Amino acid sequence: MPRGASQGIISHAMFTLPNLITIGRVLLIPVVAFLLLDHDYTLAFAVFVVAAIGDWVDGFLARRLNQMSQLGAVLDPVADKMTMMIVAILMAAQGMLPIWLAVVIVMRDAIIVAGAVAYRFVVGRIEMAPTRLSKANTFLEFGVISLVMAQAAQLVAPRPG
Repeated sequence: MPRGASQGIISHAMFTLPNLITIGRVLLIPVVAFLLLDHDYTLAFAVFVVAAIGDWVDGFLARRLNQMSQLGAVLDPVADKMTMMIVAILMAAQGMLPIWLAVVIVMRDAIIVAGAVAYRFVVGRIEMAPTRLSKANTFLEFGVISLVMAQAAQLVAPRPG
């Protein structure tokens, strides 16, 4: 296959709707971080929920439109991990999230990333595919963070006691 044709196919596959949604989620990370630092918890909650919904939408569309790609397989979990790590650290620093929980979130994600990088360098190419357990974990993390943010924004009543 001619060199230009191969590059065209690769670049076209990179710019799928699911990948663009995932890139949008990555671009929302500094927005959520800024809003948390600015103590605008209502808007931070809204943007975070948009990112969380985007996580579901990009995966759904990738499967539905048969637009799964190598870029998406890497970028989607990276977006999830970057979001969770940054938001957990900022929320713990502001006393919104227990430090131990932020440490668990950050360490889990750091270990997964370090393991994937080590595997890549030692063994070679890595095929990334989410498991049901990883999907459930991401759902729970987004859910817990959303609830804590909603509570900080006074959108839900605080826990009694």
